[in-house]
Amino acid sequence: MKHPILPAVALALAVLLSGCGPFAARTARPDARPATQETAPTPEPLPRGELHFVTDQQDGLLYLTDDPNHVAVLDFATGSKQLLCRWQDCPHTGPGCDAWLGQKMREGVSYSITQSKVFLEGNKLYRVFVTSPDNGGGPRVSTLTVGNPDGSGQTLLCEDFAPDKSGLDIAWLADDDFLYAVYESNPPREDGLSSERTVVLRIGKADGSVQQLLDWSAGGEMPTSTARLTSAAVCDGQLVMSLTHPPESHTGSMAEDAAATGVTYHVLDLNTGTLGQALPLEQKPRTQQQENDPVLVALREDTAWQMDDTGTLTIRDLLTGQVLQQYPDLWPDDLELESIFAVTDRCIAIDGACYTDAPDGGTVYEPHRLVFDRADGSLLRELPATWLKDGASPRLPDLYAENGTRAILRVDSRLGTATDMGQDGSVYTHPTEEPVYGVIDLDAYLDGSQDWTLCTPEDLGPVSPTAP
Repeated sequence: MKHPILPAVALALAVLLSGCGPFAARTARPDARPATQETAPTPEPLPRGELHFVTDQQDGLLYLTDDPNHVAVLDFATGSKQLLCRWQDCPHTGPGCDAWLGQKMREGVSYSITQSKVFLEGNKLYRVFVTSPDNGGGPRVSTLTVGNPDGSGQTLLCEDFAPDKSGLDIAWLADDDFLYAVYESNPPREDGLSSERTVVLRIGKADGSVQQLLDWSAGGEMPTSTARLTSAAVCDGQLVMSLTHPPESHTGSMAEDAAATGVTYHVLDLNTGTLGQALPLEQKPRTQQQENDPVLVALREDTAWQMDDTGTLTIRDLLTGQVLQQYPDLWPDDLELESIFAVTDRCIAIDGACYTDAPDGGTVYEPHRLVFDRADGSLLRELPATWLKDGASPRLPDLYAENGTRAILRVDSRLGTATDMGQDGSVYTHPTEEPVYGVIDLDAYLDGSQDWTLCTPEDLGPVSPTAP
């Protein structure tokens, strides 16, 4: 999942390589794990009913999955990454490892991993492992475990919660008593057409009980476009869902179908499992836009950021549509809007592109990243492209992760070698493009600095052996 950039907040960085943070006390791996382990301090309870998305960050560390069978942590101070395992000489190949998530095979059956994820909630670390069996079948596997942020004390909270075998994604939210899983899938239909399904589950933090709140499904009239319901935002403690509206008939191309697909936003009543009326925000199909019709850019906390075809950026209250702030004629007419890259207390960085015809009949893509003053909307600067895709096409730094203060960016690429396994089981190597990352203060980068500290692909790539 991308991490939205929010206004800068104070950060206490933990430097892993110097022995700080939750890994300071490392011991030799014992023959048997201790029967009891330390428990984390009981956190202050959240106000009842305060719904929010879960986080993957704590104390300057980003918790993430690695390869995807293990839990790892990434230090925003240095860009270094290591497995969440306290034991020396640990092989990292089974449940005895603190970092272990799940296995790729069971009883000789290979699984396609639908989701391998970790997140933090209430000073507890949760691990999600969901598979979809293939290559001969087998049971579906879905587990949710809970433990301490240092990797210790992991216990099973619930299992077999996945509603079907065709999972696409899961968004996780929480309040003081429950976790909420917005499970998206595309189960097959008998007529061979595409389908979309969204199931919202409520899971008790105390007992792991699972309750289904919503089961929404839709089938498309053509394989290229179907309606879709996804989690979009949390506003005033309420879950806002986005609902796509594809064209009634196929336009002739997938690109045109996407351009003609509108989006509405609805509050989901978690008590009744029903969607409310459409909020006063709508992303209209591009083929139907009239002058000044808004194009929804992004949802951020309780606000919707919209850009119309005059280049005016309008920030609205998500639930009421009330205009909170407006920047007239912010965006240049000659650039196509792509996305909001970053928002801080001082500035807004927006990405766009210019497309021109190439001599060979193709299209030349030229990216632009403009930084505007948040106080008055004036253009502060354009940030330069720093690397070339395929050695020829300019590219802007890509965001790998951020915490509001520090950012890890892809700033270059280099030729490397990858090892894969063919369908017949043979192992082969082939050349591949490896990313090069840099760590920098977010404000410094938006001010135009390129004084980042490089971290190698090995730092952010797999750091554990391939698990069975």
